[in-house]
Amino acid sequence: MYTALPKSGSPFGPAVTRPGLHIWRVEKLQPVEVPEATWGVFFSGDAYLVLHNGPDERAHLHLWMGRDSSRDEQGACALLSTQLNALLGERPVTHREVQGNESDVFMEYFPRGVTYQEGGVDSAFKPTRPGTGAGPVRKLYQVKGRKNIRASERGLSWASFNTGDCFILDLGETLFVWCGARCNVLERSRAQELATAIRDGEQGGKARLEIVADGEEPPEMLQVLGPKPTLQEGSPEEDVVADQRNAGAAILYKARPPRDTTVAPGLGIAECHHGGPGAGHGHTVVAPGLGMAGGCCGSPRGDMELGTELRWS
Repeated sequence: MYTALPKSGSPFGPAVTRPGLHIWRVEKLQPVEVPEATWGVFFSGDAYLVLHNGPDERAHLHLWMGRDSSRDEQGACALLSTQLNALLGERPVTHREVQGNESDVFMEYFPRGVTYQEGGVDSAFKPTRPGTGAGPVRKLYQVKGRKNIRASERGLSWASFNTGDCFILDLGETLFVWCGARCNVLERSRAQELATAIRDGEQGGKARLEIVADGEEPPEMLQVLGPKPTLQEGSPEEDVVADQRNAGAAILYKARPPRDTTVAPGLGIAECHHGGPGAGHGHTVVAPGLGMAGGCCGSPRGDMELGTELRWS
């Protein structure tokens, strides 16, 4: 049983000690709890905290960074994660999750897959990004992966389609699951599960769900997408490659209590271990939030290489 938290000025309530999954979106530098009905839906312009309290007080804390999230949002997410980690007695293993390259541990929380939507909330530093305006719902998602299912928002046109994947066309009152001629039975089943999750979460279970085979498009689809041209070829084997690529693309951070080390505000000290623990190669680096100040191991990039393990010291 998790120990109850004392009353404090923390932005997190006492519910964080309860077993199970907790998700917050960073809005104006504050954590805002995500309703369970929309778990698995992530906006590309935002940053999220995902906490899982498992048995025997084992916990995992994930910092999910959207593709279009700003440095400010990522920094706020990192700061909030340190506060949450401290509240939980430094128990959680902390992971940094990048959109499209999430770890298997993270994806296991969402058995029906995750959905990426364009746009994001209004932040404390910039106005709301496109994708949150009013109007009829018209979204197209491409479904990828067999083991870990991801649905990414695409441009609303036939040019986004191919014959090897499944696509979900969300028209608000109707969800069409379009299956390419070369996709297999498993992909169709997983796409239908994900569409059901979108319907039950975002549409409150009220939208009509319809499965559409390649070449049997109903008038409603053609009215939105226009006449169907010859589509580009696709291979279902691409999903196997995507799963293999994403499996090793996560970055892990093991949080530890700080030592007597003083750095500038917003920076942290970390030890880099390429190749994993015990690889024999490690050094200390300074990181703003969870990104690297000047790259790692001579790399000019502004972030760590995928597959790198960091241990906060």
